[in-house]
Amino acid sequence: MSTQSEERTEGLVRDAVGGDPEAFSRLFHRIRGRLEVWISLRMGPLLRKRLSPDDVLQETLLEAHRSLARFHDQGSGSFQRWVY
Repeated sequence: MSTQSEERTEGLVRDAVGGDPEAFSRLFHRIRGRLEVWISLRMGPLLRKRLSPDDVLQETLLEAHRSLARFHDQGSGSFQRWVY
């Protein structure tokens, strides 16, 4: 990821922590596809009987939104790692 993308990510995180719902939406949109694949690969058959990957994705989004103020930037890709 380029420095310019990281700067935008940092700005989006800052804006989202400040209460901008559009900023959080754009942040989540950036990682949604990869996160969805990661969740699908991690869910075992027993869990899949009770929940869909979309359910886990939605819960992840809600928890990330609630916890965003606790995110601490630690360089390139840290937002994605934090959400995972």
